[in-house]
Amino acid sequence: MPEKTGNKRKFSRVNFIIDLDLATGGSTLHYDRTHDISMGGIFVKTDEALKVGTEGAFTIVLSPGEDGVSIKGKFRVASIFDKGGAKGMGLNFTEIEPNSSVELYRVIKFNSHMQDA
Repeated sequence: MPEKTGNKRKFSRVNFIIDLDLATGGSTLHYDRTHDISMGGIFVKTDEALKVGTEGAFTIVLSPGEDGVSIKGKFRVASIFDKGGAKGMGLNFTEIEPNSSVELYRVIKFNSHMQDA
């Protein structure tokens, strides 16, 4: 897998470990090893990354259940990493539902305060 070079992030990332579902090509893939998140994307730890440029829909479930909170939108695989055993893929959020955008902001704000403590 090629390594990503340089850091072109527009948004700061915070540590964030949660389940993530990606729907692409008629399939839904489940990942349970995210690493960090920002308003612009998320890093997923995986040995089986999707190809750069793959697009689809994502769902991050913050609280399960009937009244659960989730973040939904569309993604594009921006990069694949293979650095010293840290394998994974960087996803850019290309579209986020309005309510999801508010929830994502809350997650990032909360986690950034937790990391500062």
